[in-house]
Amino acid sequence: MEKIMKLSAEFPEIGVLYCNLENKRQYQYNLKKKYLSASMIKIFIMATLYSEYEKKRINVKDRYQLSQADFMPSCGVLSYLDKLNTYSLEDICRLMIIVSDNSAANFLIDVLGIANINHTINELGMLDSILRRKFFDERATASGLENEISPFDLLKFFDKLFKSSIFSYESSQEMMSMLLNQQQNEIIPFYLPDDILVAHKVGLDDLIYIDAGIIFSKKPYFLCLSCDNRNYREVREPMAKLAKLFYVLNEKEDSE
Repeated sequence: MEKIMKLSAEFPEIGVLYCNLENKRQYQYNLKKKYLSASMIKIFIMATLYSEYEKKRINVKDRYQLSQADFMPSCGVLSYLDKLNTYSLEDICRLMIIVSDNSAANFLIDVLGIANINHTINELGMLDSILRRKFFDERATASGLENEISPFDLLKFFDKLFKSSIFSYESSQEMMSMLLNQQQNEIIPFYLPDDILVAHKVGLDDLIYIDAGIIFSKKPYFLCLSCDNRNYREVREPMAKLAKLFYVLNEKEDSE
């Protein structure tokens, strides 16, 4: 804990929320109630997709062809693929989570609706997170509309997902599989042993860096590392080191 406190003091912009998912032991430091979400809000778009599927309002196996207007810059691969391809909603969701594809995210927002996504967020008991706009909506951004995420809401979500208490076991496992295959791995899993599974999502934008998820050690735990108002290149290494220190702490507690 001394090493954690020392590193946290050197980088006060970094917020930490740790929770052992079995004994519920928690630790938090420098944490804000809300952060600009960047791509982290995509977790709740995924949750809404499976909520609608469970309610039999949509079929995640249905296939769609995206139009030219659906393709966004930056994260993802959809913009580079054959425009005549069709994709299931489940495949689009996989792209949104695994490679953080913005075109996939915006397409699912259109299918599900912003109001419906926010209703699902609230329905799941996550009251401090909100989706206000699509990705790369410059007009909405200029008017001050920003998506927000709460580390405590992320803890609630991952805890429910871990227990398969949100949706059916099948849907929970599908969501968990997407998060386990996350391709942005520069923080939480970077210094962890290769055999430790991590189901997580990253939110990254100008001066925003959030990584949150479940680390499946002997005693699985949730970890959220969040930072704003500092370039992510400056905090990437200390955040990765903090993730390793919490893994060591969790292993130590498990052996006591």
